[in-house]
Amino acid sequence: VYISQNVGVGPCIAFDSNVNKVAMFSEVSGQQITIGTVDPSDNSITVGSNITIHAAGSATGYCGIAFDSSQNKMLFSFQNDATNGQARVGTISSSGNSISFGTAVTFESGRPNNISSAFDSVNNKVLTIYQDEGDSSKGKAVVATISGTDVSFGTPVVFLAARIFYNGVAFDSNSNKIVIAYRVASNGYGTAIVGTVSGTT
Repeated sequence: VYISQNVGVGPCIAFDSNVNKVAMFSEVSGQQITIGTVDPSDNSITVGSNITIHAAGSATGYCGIAFDSSQNKMLFSFQNDATNGQARVGTISSSGNSISFGTAVTFESGRPNNISSAFDSVNNKVLTIYQDEGDSSKGKAVVATISGTDVSFGTPVVFLAARIFYNGVAFDSNSNKIVIAYRVASNGYGTAIVGTVSGTT
């Protein structure tokens, strides 16, 4: 058990191959990060203390997480008090199960739900996708660039100009493309679309 209380939206998880640790991102009275180290000899995991990345406000939820191997940093994207989409860069310590964070940066001023993230290892960018409830729940994607403990974003791009539910994103290193999968609200169909990252677009 890494959080001994009710977990809300999420959780999300990613592996940091630089320090061989996992980061678990959960909604618990805000958003919290827990770092874990796996022992392969007995399939056990030890975890550190839960660290708050964003304190609870009027409402919180939804998370995306990706490891940028070019910077050896984690990017955590989340919904801030049910109004803004924000992200923070995290640096996991090589010793113990701890993490430090950079400053929160806003990537969406609407209400982003169903956030997912993936790292493009060719362009060294993180792509974050979401359902923008502030804009008719359209499917949108935004490119992030990490530099040290800072992150900057390009302009969000619409990948479906209609309401979506749920989504996932992955980077295909064979074709150097991003693949986004989502549910179309109007018919419930599972749909996929291929994207190409160029610069901050």
